[in-house]
Amino acid sequence: TQDELIGRHCHEVWETRKCGTADCPCAMSMATDDVALCTNAASVGGKAMDIACAAAPLRDRDGSIVGSFEFVTDQTALTTAARRAEKIADYQAAQTQELAVALSCLARGDVDFDLEIEAGDEDTAEVHDTMAMLAEAVQVSATAVRRLAADVRPLIGAALRGRLGTRIDASAHAGLYAEIAAGINDTLDSIVGAFDAMPTPVQFMDQDFVIQYINRAGAEVLGMSQESLQGRKCHEFWKTEKCGTPGCPCATAMHADDVAVCDNVARIGGKAMDIACAGAPLHDQDGSIVGSFEFVMDQTEARNATRKAERISEYQATQTQEIAVALSRLSQGDLSFELELEPGDADTVEVYQIFTMISEAVTASAAAVRALAEDANRLAQAAVDGQLSTRADARRHAGAFADVVDGLNRLLDAVSRPLQEASDVLDGLADRDLTCRMTG
Repeated sequence: TQDELIGRHCHEVWETRKCGTADCPCAMSMATDDVALCTNAASVGGKAMDIACAAAPLRDRDGSIVGSFEFVTDQTALTTAARRAEKIADYQAAQTQELAVALSCLARGDVDFDLEIEAGDEDTAEVHDTMAMLAEAVQVSATAVRRLAADVRPLIGAALRGRLGTRIDASAHAGLYAEIAAGINDTLDSIVGAFDAMPTPVQFMDQDFVIQYINRAGAEVLGMSQESLQGRKCHEFWKTEKCGTPGCPCATAMHADDVAVCDNVARIGGKAMDIACAGAPLHDQDGSIVGSFEFVMDQTEARNATRKAERISEYQATQTQEIAVALSRLSQGDLSFELELEPGDADTVEVYQIFTMISEAVTASAAAVRALAEDANRLAQAAVDGQLSTRADARRHAGAFADVVDGLNRLLDAVSRPLQEASDVLDGLADRDLTCRMTG
């Protein structure tokens, strides 16, 4: 009872771990003259009890500490729940880690994992059931990935060998996996479509030069359907000079395990065709050579373009030399040159037009310098003849040439003015006018 407790020491009744120690909240509050908080474990009537304590000092009228006040709350239910929650959290963390490892393997494409969920007890039973459902879902996903991988592997092998018509049965899969299978098929269709859209022949062959795939352009050049060419040997249709010889680019590529390039002449329908061929080896997943890939290009237009480029380059070099000589003479003040360009032809007409504009510009520059020289010589001759009032018309010139002429005119003005004044003074002196002066 309350009466039985009053007058007894606190620690005799509560028997906590902190009773009689410096960590006792009441002792701390009185020592620090402040509120003290702590969690504690009491033993009341032989029964353990989790408690939370809050203590504050008591003071008399003078403010002296005379005791303490303590507030105690039973935390047993809360700590029990917390321990259970911690147990559940530990169990959940451990099983989540198992799931995370399995999902990480699945994300990396590793589906050969064993996922086992630890058995639960009365505290973790509910979490166990949830984890077991998740584990089953992961296993089902792994099985779906295995099934898809089993279909993709032979497809890859076929594609590596140039059998671009092989596809996956997307209907054998479900949901997103069916979409992936269909997407792979669509991707192959797109790749084959890209090959078929190429304007030049492309073909894949096995090691015996049997055509596994040929694009639309190749079939059109050979005058046959794609289907009728597949499964037939390459040399039966192309009939090039190097077919069946060590110089065949595909034979060279497979032998050297490297790209092989050559010029060749094909005989198709009795007509000769200049071609450039590039062969490259095909490898399976182990890196072994299983065939070759060949790219064929008609070189007729390319050779014509090369000839035209060489013609333009030669023409351009010749005309550039002509203009360079003219500019060199112009820079030395030699205006006696005549710049004549070689007429262009169908290949060089555009370059000829450009060089014509350059030639006209050089000729115009020479004419401007010539006009400047003529005016400068005329002014010099006039000065020699004593005609100091003669001036050049700067408007006949442009830009810096006009500035030069204007500068010559101003120079003559500056020179002739004192001469004119001197002449005027001499005339005055001749008339016995001694008041004449020069202003300078």
